[in-house]
Amino acid sequence: MNYTNHFVQAIPTIPDGRNHTPAFIKAAHSKVSHDACLVVSKALVAIDMQVLIDEMFLQKVKDAFEEDKKPRV
Repeated sequence: MNYTNHFVQAIPTIPDGRNHTPAFIKAAHSKVSHDACLVVSKALVAIDMQVLIDEMFLQKVKDAFEEDKKPRV
């Protein structure tokens, strides 16, 4: 099994300030964006640590992964 902790994180920006635009770059350099990134990073580390130290949690992750691979009707 290849465990990957994948997430999507949003940062506050102006209208039409989507990725790869000057507006997004400006927003990404803000303290609010930096703080949001730290919060998400800490949460991801907490989840990853739980996977490493808790066998029951790891099994739940594996079970959910296998269930998610099944076709949806």
